Amino acid sequence: RRAATEALARFQGGSDPAATSITSSPLAAGRPSWPGCHCVPCQSTVDGEGQEEGTECRRLRGGSPHQTGDMNLCWNEIKRKSHNIRARLEAFSDNSGKLQLSLQEIIEWLTAKDEELSEQLPIGGDVGAVQHQREFHQAFMEDVKSRGPFIYSVLESAQAFLAQHPFQEPEETLTDGKEVSPRRRILNVSRSVWKQANVASDLWEKLTARCVDRHRHMERTLERLLQIQAAMEELAVALEQAEGVRDAWEPVGDLFIDSLQDHIDATKLFKEELTQVKEGMKHINDLAHQLAISDVHLSMENARALEHLNSRWKVLQ
Repeated sequence: RRAATEALARFQGGSDPAATSITSSPLAAGRPSWPGCHCVPCQSTVDGEGQEEGTECRRLRGGSPHQTGDMNLCWNEIKRKSHNIRARLEAFSDNSGKLQLSLQEIIEWLTAKDEELSEQLPIGGDVGAVQHQREFHQAFMEDVKSRGPFIYSVLESAQAFLAQHPFQEPEETLTDGKEVSPRRRILNVSRSVWKQANVASDLWEKLTARCVDRHRHMERTLERLLQIQAAMEELAVALEQAEGVRDAWEPVGDLFIDSLQDHIDATKLFKEELTQVKEGMKHINDLAHQLAISDVHLSMENARALEHLNSRWKVLQ
């Protein structure tokens, strides 16, 4: 009896190692000793029969409710950033795709207009033909000019896009099977936009310059043709008057000796009066030569009229 009493006293006093291990065991506190699990005991619930239903185990990587909240915040932040990145990439792809389509449309339109301009007939050699060609070219220039605001708007958008997404790295040649990183893909898109914008800008400048040059060429040609037409009409009248004076002369054999000197003086005066006709003839030939140098040849009608005037002038001389 004494031995039993001493053993009971040691058990209640906690001096027995076995008793200590039992009371300090996780099972005694309602915590199952699961590997890697930090359990938080919940309040025990009692059923209708007075029996405890047990405890609740919460498995946490961090170990505590506070750490669980931090993990949730981090995870939500990661999801938010991922969503923002995806949204920016989708917006980038949408904007760059529309921009590239607009640039390609401009390149194709400018190329077609440049070919159309090249197919226009050479400038004619008479006033009527040049006036008709000038009207046609003015309509062509108005069509090109009406496209200008859209082209400038797209080029400005490309400039703003490249300012937001610049590229400095040289173009990378990828080996077979190597995937393109998102950053490299953005750089490639920026490089493509830069190339398209340069091509479109060069084509626009080239087309507008050609339109202006052809318009100026037509204006100069029309001005010279009008001068030639007016000069030929004036020269034809002067030649007709001179030919009338010449036809009124009497044959030399019918002249009296006493009046011979008077006829000689009249001939000298007539020759001096023909100086203006000579200068007019030279002016017309110079204008025709200038047109030929600028790749404009007189029409058949104007060429025959000029040749006829030169023949009459030679006979009169």
